[in-house]
Amino acid sequence: MSEAVTTEVREIKRFLVLDEDPENTTFFKVLLMEHQIPGVTMCNSAAEALEIVEAKRIQFIIVAREMNEMPGTVFIQKVHTKRQFRQVPCLLFSKQMSEQDIRLAKELGVNVFAKPFNKQEIWDIINTMRLKEESVDAIELKLRDVEALIEEKQYKVALHTLKDAAGPGPAFARAHTLLGEVHFKLADMPKSEKALDAALTEKQNYAPAMQLIAKVYSKTERHEKAITMLVQMVDASPNNITSLLSLGSAYNEADQLDKAKETLKRVKRLDPNDKQADEELGKIAFKEGDMSLAQQLLAETENAEEMGRFFNNLAIGMVNKDKFAEGIRTYDAAINILKAKNPDKIHLLVYNMGLAFKKSGDLKSAFEILSNCFLENPDFRKTYESLVRVIREMEKKKMPIDKAVIERVQKLIKNAS
Repeated sequence: MSEAVTTEVREIKRFLVLDEDPENTTFFKVLLMEHQIPGVTMCNSAAEALEIVEAKRIQFIIVAREMNEMPGTVFIQKVHTKRQFRQVPCLLFSKQMSEQDIRLAKELGVNVFAKPFNKQEIWDIINTMRLKEESVDAIELKLRDVEALIEEKQYKVALHTLKDAAGPGPAFARAHTLLGEVHFKLADMPKSEKALDAALTEKQNYAPAMQLIAKVYSKTERHEKAITMLVQMVDASPNNITSLLSLGSAYNEADQLDKAKETLKRVKRLDPNDKQADEELGKIAFKEGDMSLAQQLLAETENAEEMGRFFNNLAIGMVNKDKFAEGIRTYDAAINILKAKNPDKIHLLVYNMGLAFKKSGDLKSAFEILSNCFLENPDFRKTYESLVRVIREMEKKKMPIDKAVIERVQKLIKNAS
């Protein structure tokens, strides 16, 4: 990577100051206005502040660590769940900071300072952060583009964009972590692991890379390796919500459900409204057969596609062990959970349920499900190919076949050719 070249200059003018103590918010507003920064929003409610960040597209956050409604570190982590605000400069102030607090702030990329306030020192910190953000280099801009592309599921474009951003330099670890994330999304675990190993070789204990490589270990059934790494991270930084969520997920992948629930409850104590914890607890409820609780926890999922993959893998494992009834019940329950949230994402579940019926020998049910699946999703051509095979088997066994359905299927195929 060549020396960073400044390619964009932006004015950072939309500030948010969050604290339950009005004296502190007033102090910062006066300080910022003294330095000709007019766009300062003061707030004393973390819940309201989260809405303000999105509504006003806040560019700089100053927040107290000690708040009754929500600690400042939790607020920052909630802001970071939105990719468009992940790189927003954040300044955390506190009466006192423990070593764990300081470690968490470092993991979050947050600057900290302790009270009492010194106006000049605080302004120097704010101004340095502001100027850095106002003039980001070409590589950083590309990495932010990659983050947006990942959010939009444009993984191939993200890989192409990363080609010029993943060379040697100060952004190497971040770039290779994003490269690992893209490969992870593409289900290429060897390439994901290779990229993340490179990131961690360059920058030891880099939390985003460690959290992600633990997921790779889990997906490749190296459960104890994933759990050991994440336990160490959580012990060192017990309020890092992403690490806790990753550990809960790793326990879940390893079918250590009691430890998974215990870990996810720690997340809920930090943030009672954490949706990712609800999704993971919903998976556990599903595994344990509590479909009512699973449906309740997954009703607001924002990751219908990921949930679909989870349910599909769970049911496929059952069918591969000839547990056809269990697999079919799993597909049926998963479809009922996801169809209201994202009906476009359930066709693979429906298709595989049809295959499960075929493998179990119930050709009639397989025909009904696969024909309906194809008629609703004619672009999913694997369904048609499987349906043809089912029809041939039914014909060999001289089973009655609904000719009207076959005519509709043939008409769709003819129109598509």
